[in-house]
Amino acid sequence: MVESKQSTGIDVVVKVDYFSMLQILITVTAWVMRFMKNARASKEQRAKHTTKLQVNESRIVVMEWVKSAQDNLKKQENFKQFVSELGMKEDRGILRCVGKLVNFLNAAENSATDIKDLRNHSP
Repeated sequence: MVESKQSTGIDVVVKVDYFSMLQILITVTAWVMRFMKNARASKEQRAKHTTKLQVNESRIVVMEWVKSAQDNLKKQENFKQFVSELGMKEDRGILRCVGKLVNFLNAAENSATDIKDLRNHSP
């Protein structure tokens, strides 16, 4: 018996390739997610979610697309190397890059200190 892992992310329901503008992708995805939520809800709960989209719905959609993209990234052979090189950490289901950015900021801070030292010691 062969088991295959199918994606269960938002990319199964909404095809990202059909959209050329990010804002339209986010809006359509938010409406689809609301429809799915309303389809599962009771009539009373459904009445609460029939007005225009809320900002938090768009934020949730963006996070879902980030998770979907990262799930695809995790399937790549060099994923572990990628994570270690960038110093990525998982935070609430989202991978965040902390290594290179922290190193860059430290290097920039050290460079600024070195320049100040040079100015103070110049003849």
